[in-house]
Amino acid sequence: MRGYGQTDRPTAVNQFTLLHLIGDMVSLLDALGEQTAVIAGHDWGAPVAWHAALLRPDRFRAVIGLSVPFIPRRQLCLQL
Repeated sequence: MRGYGQTDRPTAVNQFTLLHLIGDMVSLLDALGEQTAVIAGHDWGAPVAWHAALLRPDRFRAVIGLSVPFIPRRQLCLQL
């Protein structure tokens, strides 16, 4: 993923959107010759993994989020 480890990185901040990072993950699958994968994200990588699975279910069949606190869904209260 761009800018991590010893990878190349764009200088413009607007090149680091979730859509760009998801595109990097899709490109990684292409480079490896894989059609689908289970994607895992740790801490700040977790939103990339979640959104990759959400936006590209054709490529990411499952998602793993690590070191992310579980926050249960809140009840929706409607007052009439």
